[in-house]
Amino acid sequence: MSKISSVYAKALFEIGKEENALEAFQEDLENLQEAFSENAEFSELQKEEQKALLVKYISGQVPIDVLHFLEVLIDNGRFHYLNEIINDFHYLANDYFGIVEMVLSSPVALEEEQLKLMAQTFGKKLNKEVRIKRLVDESLIGGYRLRMGDKVFDNSIKMKLKNLEQQMLHMS
Repeated sequence: MSKISSVYAKALFEIGKEENALEAFQEDLENLQEAFSENAEFSELQKEEQKALLVKYISGQVPIDVLHFLEVLIDNGRFHYLNEIINDFHYLANDYFGIVEMVLSSPVALEEEQLKLMAQTFGKKLNKEVRIKRLVDESLIGGYRLRMGDKVFDNSIKMKLKNLEQQMLHMS
C-alpha cells in the first residue's frame, strides 16, 4: 500500500461502510478496474474529457459516490493510482468481512476438492473465510506456493531444492 492509495482507499471504504454498500462498491470497482485496464488511453486524456466520458458511460452504472470518487481522483491528478486504490479497498473490505484472499501457484491446476480442503485448513488457522485464486506455474516442478498479501508459504520442490543447496554450501 502506498500512502496515497491507502488514504483514498480508506476514504472510499468509509463511504461504502456508511452507505452500507461495501459489497456493491467492491463489485463495481472490480468491473471498473477491468474496464480501465482495457482502455489505457483514458489516462492520457485531459481532465475534462475524462470526466465527460465518466458521466457518459458510467453514470447510472455505479453508485453516485463511486462516480464522485473517480471525479475527485481526476481533479486531484491521482487517477493513475486507481488500480492500487482498488486493490487497497478490496483488502480493507475483505478484512472487514473476515475474508482472506490467497494466490496458489502450482505446476498443474489443482482439483476443486483440493482447493476446498486447503481453503478450509487455512481458514481454520486464520479464523477467516479463505478464497483461493489459482495460477499455474510450471517452473515450480512440484508442490505449491501460496501468497497471502506479503506473506508467502512456499512448499514447492524448487524451494526445497534451493534450501538443500544452501545447507550443502554451508556444510563445506
